[in-house]
Order: sequence, then C-alpha cells, then structure tokens
Amino acid sequence: MLVVLSKALAFVLIILIGYICKRRGFFSPTDYQVVSKIVLNITLPCAVINSFAHFEMDYSLIAAVFLGLFGNLMMLFVSLMLTRGDTPATKIFYIFSLAGYNVGCFTLPFAQAFLTPFAVVGLCMFDVGNSIMCTGMTYALTASCIGYADGRKDKFSMKNITDKLLHSVPFVVYISMLLLSLAGFHFPKSV
Repeated sequence: MLVVLSKALAFVLIILIGYICKRRGFFSPTDYQVVSKIVLNITLPCAVINSFAHFEMDYSLIAAVFLGLFGNLMMLFVSLMLTRGDTPATKIFYIFSLAGYNVGCFTLPFAQAFLTPFAVVGLCMFDVGNSIMCTGMTYALTASCIGYADGRKDKFSMKNITDKLLHSVPFVVYISMLLLSLAGFHFPKSV
C-alpha cells in the first residue's frame, strides 16, 4: 500500500510543481505549445512503444477500440441533445468539450505506474478508438452535423479525416504498434 501511495504522491507532486511554476511566471503563456509538442510527439509515443514491449496480442482487446469509438460517439450525441435549438457556436463548444478522453497525456502515466503491461495495452487500445475521434472524426462529424467549419460550409470528407489521422503521431504509433504486435514483432528491450 505504501508503494502505491508513494507513486500517486509523486504524480501529484509533479502536477503541483507545474502549477507552482505557472503561478510564479516560470512559463510564458506560449510555452504550452512547446510542451504540448514534446508530450504528443515524443513522450506519448515512447510510452505506447514501452507498453507494447512484451505484449502478446489478445484479440479480445479489439473490443476496447470500439469502446473508445462508442464512448466518443455517445458524448457527441449527448452534446447534440443538450444543445437542441442552440446556436451552432454553442453546439460546437459542447461537442468539443464533452467528446474525447485524455487517456494518452493524463491517464497513461498513472496506468503505467499501477497496472500490468497487459492492462496498459488495453488502455492504449481504448485510446486508439479515442484517437480516431479526437484527431479528426469528431471535427468532421461536427462539421457535417452543424454544417459549418471555420466559418465556411464544410462537407463530410473521408479524405480530410484520413489526412488528419495519418498526421497524428500518437495515432500512427498506436496503429503501427498494433500491426507489429499482430505480426508478432517486438522491439528489443533496449529500444
């Protein structure tokens, strides 16, 4: 129990240090862009690769991908129901506020500290479905449901969605690691 509490306290301490640094003016308002790029393009992909290190594919985990997709679609539907009769701007705000789970950047570090590698991969599989929605599908569905994007009429386009997904580093790493696992390939421990 002491080990679990010390790990949890370490994460809380990291968050507290970040908050104190922000309040003291250590970070400028634009520093989030650099930190965001580091987390999404380096830290998160490395965590995913590490989680898949000794993973043997269990096809029941494919259900977690659909659970991630379904959870996002449900929240998209809920936000549309909550904003019936409201302005398009309000609908868009609700959709982007309710849909999406911060698995990769927030939950994954905690999960790696407390759960088994298999459970972390299950979480990563959920995040594959989540990433499909967060990296383009929610935007495309919102644009087609509401009818506008960036102030112009925008139609649903699989090309736009595919382009957004293939330019999302976390999504590409998730899919690559999944395909490598299906093929039975594992990176050496040193990687």
